[in-house]
Amino acid sequence: MLLSRLALRNLGRHRRRSVMLGASIALGTAVLVTANAFAHGISVTMFERVIVWVAGHAGVVASEVGNPDRQLFRDGPFLRSVMEGLPQVKRVDEAVAVFVRALGKGRSDNAVLIGVDLKSEMDEKDRRAMEESFRMLQGSWTDLDRQGEDIPLILAKEKARELGVDSGEEIRFRFSDAHGAYQASKGKVVGIFQTDNMFMQAPIFVEISRLRGLMGYESWESSGLTLVLHDPVREAGDVADSLHARLKPRIATMQATTSGGRTLSVYGLRGDSAARVEWATRYGVPDSLLTRKDLALVGSGMGALNPDTIAIAWPARYGNDSGRAVLRRILPVAGLPDSVILWREEAFFRSWNGVNPPRPPEVSGFDSTMVSFEWNLPPRPRTTDEYRKMLANAALTSAKGPTVIVYTMFEAASDILKLEAVLNLITLWAVLVLFFIILIGVLNTLRMTIRERTREIGTLRAIGFQARQVQGLFLLETLYLSVVSCGVGVGLGYAIMKGLSSIPIHLENNPLGMVLVDGRLFFSPTTSGILTAVVLITMMAVATAFLPSRTAARLSPADALRHHE
Repeated sequence: MLLSRLALRNLGRHRRRSVMLGASIALGTAVLVTANAFAHGISVTMFERVIVWVAGHAGVVASEVGNPDRQLFRDGPFLRSVMEGLPQVKRVDEAVAVFVRALGKGRSDNAVLIGVDLKSEMDEKDRRAMEESFRMLQGSWTDLDRQGEDIPLILAKEKARELGVDSGEEIRFRFSDAHGAYQASKGKVVGIFQTDNMFMQAPIFVEISRLRGLMGYESWESSGLTLVLHDPVREAGDVADSLHARLKPRIATMQATTSGGRTLSVYGLRGDSAARVEWATRYGVPDSLLTRKDLALVGSGMGALNPDTIAIAWPARYGNDSGRAVLRRILPVAGLPDSVILWREEAFFRSWNGVNPPRPPEVSGFDSTMVSFEWNLPPRPRTTDEYRKMLANAALTSAKGPTVIVYTMFEAASDILKLEAVLNLITLWAVLVLFFIILIGVLNTLRMTIRERTREIGTLRAIGFQARQVQGLFLLETLYLSVVSCGVGVGLGYAIMKGLSSIPIHLENNPLGMVLVDGRLFFSPTTSGILTAVVLITMMAVATAFLPSRTAARLSPADALRHHE
């Protein structure tokens, strides 16, 4: 208690020195708090205002028959049901987009049409982030819901300039729909926005139901889903792993009936070379039929059926239609049950995709090495290169069913995350350099302080103070001064952040524009970040005072009293 009173009294007596030393500590705290808030602001901006629009925090992308340009999954309700029960998921958005060739007023350019769900359950925070990320110069987002012949379009100022169009003018575009057919359409510009996110300057936004209609999606079909998570950094990997496990495909089978009322289980027969060798050897298929993509293997006991053709029908999973097909290349083989047909997957999936049958039950006791699954589910990519290779190889795969890839932002949006890491690294090094400069100043100030107070130290030792008490006195003074100065530094840091964030900055076509919010620097201070800065600076200040205070404590009373400046 006595040391505490003496420490506080000494700080008051040496007011000028205390103010100078405290100012250095406060400045260091302000710099550290501001830099920490800026670095965290970059992360918040990237995850909540950039990546969420580019790729989502995690998601599922599906492509039909191995073609990555035909993003189509025939059972959208099932895909959404897979997301249910995941507490980490904040929002599920459908990802509908298509690359187009856009023709404006005498100018053309490549673009991407992106669907916007105006009915999406966005909270106030997300809605405000959207408005700040896309500053509307003309029109509003609700204009996308206008009814009429022309499709309402909203695009960036830069894209409007490239196409030579303004609000109210027409844009024509050509594209390939979800089923591979070439289409042409037109729309009218109803809104123009400005954004500092260069990744969002290329898209043209359309109301999602309009875009689904253009793409030819049925109500139960989907192109894939993106997920917005509560804590994307910590949760993205776990969510993706959980989705990957839930999306494990079953063996693809159609429960079909013949024209005679006989029930059959129709499976897709894999066409890759390894599988062909296996089933050709097992069932004695001649080499002349191995390349027939419409080949159907049936049991040798199906003599009651027409051996030349078999007409089958099956119920639809959705809608009122029923599927129908005629098997024309039939080969009776021994060893296959009469109730089973193995149909080459090329023809099998054409029928399967034409009218989706009810989802097959789990099949056990059946050799799955020869038959196809509902979809191909590659292992979850762990790096960006793996993710890109999976997308590229989707068109080259020997399997003919749809391909489903589960990803996270760490693979799909890695370039953006790399930019964030670089900015954080630059910020960290700048803080360390400034902080060590300030720390050297604190150390020199403490050394001068102890030198000037040598006679005071001698007096304390002469009246009975032990060496450890003298050292403790100086450490307490530094501790109290640091705590108070850090508090002032935190307030100064908030003032600096408010001042810097009030300065408008507009960076067009510059990647650094992504770290801005509404054209201003964005700071996101956190309680943990502030406490870390205060504790770190206080500990370093006390540690810096340790050597000078130990030197002072070792002075003999006689030498200290004889000291003259």
